[in-house]
Amino acid sequence: MNRSVGRLRTSHVYSDTLKILQEMATEDGVREQFDRTIDSQGYIPGSCFYMFIGAPEKVIINEPIQEQFRAKISKELS
Repeated sequence: MNRSVGRLRTSHVYSDTLKILQEMATEDGVREQFDRTIDSQGYIPGSCFYMFIGAPEKVIINEPIQEQFRAKISKELS
């Protein structure tokens, strides 16, 4: 709620949100893991973006959650 204030431009809200999340991942020491998640085929920008927007400070990315998300998506797609 604090970091994104005044930093999310209407025409660039997606890229601005990713930039804020990347900064946070760097500070938390998980930037490589964050980048792998964003670059992976399991990342669905449209749906994930709407979970991130508005309060990127509340996003937690870790391996168990990532695996649960992949399993859920795989199940829904089959």
